Amino acid sequence: KESERLPLGDFLTHNMPARSMPPGNVISYSNHGNQLAGYIVEEITGVPFDKYVEDNIMIPLGMEHSSFTKPENLLPYLAKGYYFSDGLIQEVPIEYSRPLTTPSGSMIATADDIGHFMIAQLQGGHYQDIRILEENTCREMQKQQFTNDRRLPGTCYGFYEYQAYGQRAILHDGDVTGFASRLFLIPDQNIGFLVCNNTSNSLLRMQLTDSLMSHFFSNIENAERSIIENNSTQNIRRLAGNYRNTRIG
Repeated sequence: KESERLPLGDFLTHNMPARSMPPGNVISYSNHGNQLAGYIVEEITGVPFDKYVEDNIMIPLGMEHSSFTKPENLLPYLAKGYYFSDGLIQEVPIEYSRPLTTPSGSMIATADDIGHFMIAQLQGGHYQDIRILEENTCREMQKQQFTNDRRLPGTCYGFYEYQAYGQRAILHDGDVTGFASRLFLIPDQNIGFLVCNNTSNSLLRMQLTDSLMSHFFSNIENAERSIIENNSTQNIRRLAGNYRNTRIG
């Protein structure tokens, strides 16, 4: 509930999780890490994180139907979310579960509004005649900051890398009860897409990504696949083993 939301500094003080892995060794998404980054914004600017984002990103980009705090004027635009439970499709209540701090999630937005942000990212930090980031800052945000192996996709600031079909893309997924989304950009091609669905299911975004990439860049992928297949037996033996996602503690 919105009434239970604590100031970010208070929340972090009383909800510090134990560190599960040494820093700098592997990629692991962290809600708490995003909350800490948001708190740094508050400490430097003296402005609450959600207010700072509204004043410096949403308003300049014309994102009129986006908010972290869900003001009453956005209620008529909210989609209904659904999830599958006990053999039935259940509707998610309007006060659906979401993080109690804004930097790690909970932003409500329309596809059109997010489109403005995506265009700004593709254009080096500006949208129409408004600039929200310096071009060097925007490029640094999209640059690989860490990877588990130089041959693998890594992470940027706020984005994950995607490498397939001869293309490098950056993306960020979103999941809350009843909703799943993906923001996907290919900076070198100056294109991207956003997909949102109102069910707790991430299959659509993955299937759409593969369908679009294979449709537009399939010839490049075929060339890559032939190289991989020539060394497939050796690779399979070397990589055989048990794996798990680093988001599992």
